[in-house]
Amino acid sequence: MDFWLGGTFESGGIVWAAKNHVIAVAALLAVLVFLGHVLSRVRYKEKQKHQFWEWFFLFLSCALMVFIAADPRWISESGVKTQGKYVVLVDSSSSMKLVAQGRSRSEEALKVVERLKRTFAEQGGEVDLYSFDGALSEGAPEDFSATETDFGVALHGISDRYLGQSLRGIALVSDGIDRGTLKSLYEKGEMGTVLPKLPGPLTIYPVGDPKAGFDESVVSVATGGFAYQRMKTSLTAKIQGVPNGKVKVGLYQGDQLVRTPLEGVKLPVPQEEVVLLDETGRGEVTFFLRPLEVGRFSWEVRIAVAPTDVAPSNNTYPVVLKVLRDKIRVLQVSGSPSYDQKFLRLFLKQDPSVELISFFILRTREDFQAGWEDDELSLIAFPYDRLFTTDLESFDLVIFQNFNYKPYFNWDASTLLQNIADYVEDGHGFVMMGGNLSFDMGEYANTPIEPILPVKLGVESELTSEDKFLPSLTKIGAAHPITQLSISPEETRRVWERLPMMDGYNKNMGLASGAAALLVHPTAQINRRKVPILAVRKFGLGRVMSLGVDASWRWSFSEALEGEGNQAYLRFWKNALRWLVADPEDRSVVVTPSKENALIGEELNISVLARDAGYQPVAGADIRVELIPPQGERLTFSEQTDASGHFAIPYTPKHYGTHTIRANYGEEYITTIFAATSRDPELIEIMPNMFFLEQLAEFYEGKIAKMNEDPLLDKDASRQVKIRNENRIGRTPAVLMLLLLTLSLSWFFRRRGGAR
Repeated sequence: MDFWLGGTFESGGIVWAAKNHVIAVAALLAVLVFLGHVLSRVRYKEKQKHQFWEWFFLFLSCALMVFIAADPRWISESGVKTQGKYVVLVDSSSSMKLVAQGRSRSEEALKVVERLKRTFAEQGGEVDLYSFDGALSEGAPEDFSATETDFGVALHGISDRYLGQSLRGIALVSDGIDRGTLKSLYEKGEMGTVLPKLPGPLTIYPVGDPKAGFDESVVSVATGGFAYQRMKTSLTAKIQGVPNGKVKVGLYQGDQLVRTPLEGVKLPVPQEEVVLLDETGRGEVTFFLRPLEVGRFSWEVRIAVAPTDVAPSNNTYPVVLKVLRDKIRVLQVSGSPSYDQKFLRLFLKQDPSVELISFFILRTREDFQAGWEDDELSLIAFPYDRLFTTDLESFDLVIFQNFNYKPYFNWDASTLLQNIADYVEDGHGFVMMGGNLSFDMGEYANTPIEPILPVKLGVESELTSEDKFLPSLTKIGAAHPITQLSISPEETRRVWERLPMMDGYNKNMGLASGAAALLVHPTAQINRRKVPILAVRKFGLGRVMSLGVDASWRWSFSEALEGEGNQAYLRFWKNALRWLVADPEDRSVVVTPSKENALIGEELNISVLARDAGYQPVAGADIRVELIPPQGERLTFSEQTDASGHFAIPYTPKHYGTHTIRANYGEEYITTIFAATSRDPELIEIMPNMFFLEQLAEFYEGKIAKMNEDPLLDKDASRQVKIRNENRIGRTPAVLMLLLLTLSLSWFFRRRGGAR
């Protein structure tokens, strides 16, 4: 009977498997066949015998054909008891890729998995394989690159998926490094409070040999985010390595070990320490910096890579600090007291952003040679040798105001003046102001100072002029930030025209190469060009200004008499200070990353601001920005500023290390930096945690197994497997025979009725 019906029919239901349009087409064809047969019977009107039975069996045949085309199936389910599954959990974290003694932990893990699969396949058992990080996924790990290993998530996931079932066993393959909540609870002895009940015995296969290698790493570096120029600041680095071991750690800038001048120590102190680690392998070290420049600078904490270090990539940690100027340190040296010296000194002392060191009414060399004792002289000694050697770098700006070096400097005058020239070239500011002891009157021609000045020396005849004159503002001066005394070049020019006349000036031989004249004599000329009175230039990385008069104080005094205050004088010197110290934030184009230290994959904004000579925003400025990552291709952006003189570039760093940003606006080129770090949590602590795995096995009454050991098994574990039975009714021999029978009977009665 089973043969004719296509099998047994248990409790279940019928399902029409054919698509609706197939059934519709079959029904239409059946109707057409039936109608065609009926119409063909018209020719045999006189032969109506057995016609009813003929049409009846034909109708049954057509209905059976539609039934067969609909592909009816009888679906029933039955349960079969079989042995329980075995579940294998594999840690997919990036720490599993670490190599020691020629093999990686992931290779060990996959060998365990293959052996378990092969063992249970031979026994006819079924294995479910999962990988886990911060989530549970089916199948083996693809590349062992996860960064959020969470044992709790994995164990809860297995408990939920196999709720109500019995498993033959569960194998956990891992190095024991957990980044989830279990780790902290394990350290407190409270791990058992959150662990789920597992549906089978647990066997743990640890991978990675704690004795096969070790790791020393810089875990993090803490900074305040910024530092002040010339002031001591600290960086604190957290170090990790072998418990109770020693690690040599250094602070570097580029390839050079940082050496920091500290109070009470004659020589700069190398920033390198041997850190003693505690019983957990952790330690801390603090380094000190005293940055001399303003801007953003990069440092790096480094640990030398040992041959047996299994993760050398975490031995360095870059950090960028924004160095701010707390105060502008100014050294003012004047050869004799005067109104000009007094007014400038008063302005500098009253400015809270300036720290002034001022020397005037100085002892000359003759005073020392006269035989007087120090307590018999009213003047203090002028420490020129220290000022222009060891202390020189501590100043942002040096002002020689009507100062002749010869009476004060001894045989090393050339060396001291060269120190000043080098100081300017290294990025500092210098001003020479006029008077009867300055420029050619001070015999600076053919000294190391002459090449840095904006004007040429070497006047051979009359060195000064005492004729009164009103300086003329040049075209460059009308737009330069130093002489920009009002909101527009036109108004600035009118302000200069209203200022009082000067009493005279120091003559010169014209502008030096690369210099610009901001104020000139209205009539006097040299080489067919008007004699520069106020001139500026950049020398190396520094900036220099020369003012060939000694009566700038009149710009303050005259306006005060007219009841307008001393704004011209104050604005002039404030502008001059800002320009001379070359503050990075005061340039015509300013580039600012939103963070000095970002994470890889974290978006930040690179803000770009364009300003004119008067520090006003420039709309529609074309600026080219080049972003240079530590590796990979450079990125170039060409943008226009908006109405506020600004635009921003979103950027997501992909590479570890210091990134450089270069911007070009007109003739101005500026550079700044930021650092991108990526501390993969899996590479902070990389030593296999056997203690954690042992505690886990103990809680579940499981075991720690070696690679070739068999796991714990629950031999009584079983599961009910549902078997789906499907009988295609339309294809059974009984239905096909019924179709053949109805067609035959229809044909039989047609022939018996006399039709063909």
